[in-house]
Amino acid sequence: MQRLVEKVDLVSDAGGTEVRLSRRVGRAPVRAVSTSVPSPMAVPQSRLRVAVTQLTDDIDLSNATTSFREMLDGLSHDDLGLVVDLSEVRHIDSTGIRMLHKLAGRLAQRRLDLRVVAPDGSPVRRVLELSCADAHLPVTSTVDSAVSEINCAHNGLSASDLLAE
Repeated sequence: MQRLVEKVDLVSDAGGTEVRLSRRVGRAPVRAVSTSVPSPMAVPQSRLRVAVTQLTDDIDLSNATTSFREMLDGLSHDDLGLVVDLSEVRHIDSTGIRMLHKLAGRLAQRRLDLRVVAPDGSPVRRVLELSCADAHLPVTSTVDSAVSEINCAHNGLSASDLLAE
């Protein structure tokens, strides 16, 4: 793994710790010095090659464009897809829904999958259902199921299959 990654960024906040691994395309792998990760992770996202973004603010006209750009910029070239976790979002308006559709289109151009996570019974899930966005955007209830769906669509493996390796 160390031979595949050039840069590791740890971003900690109240919601947890995010580990960002990056490597520039077209360069030979850089030898890295082994480092310890402060907290154990059950399933490393980098191994699954699925980017997971958790949004915590309301999604509306004031931040939809910025969120769209940050999600696209956060993808690496070897990701299979993107999971947008809306579990902490309490409000999404039509601009936010358009942003998700635009994101799905942009990812489809790059042959990447998108899954939107909105827990059953949440206000965001209700808005997605009422606007019929869930008919065009794949919506799941958990991040684990979203990651498994993307992985399964690309190579027929689920997260539990990867853990068995």
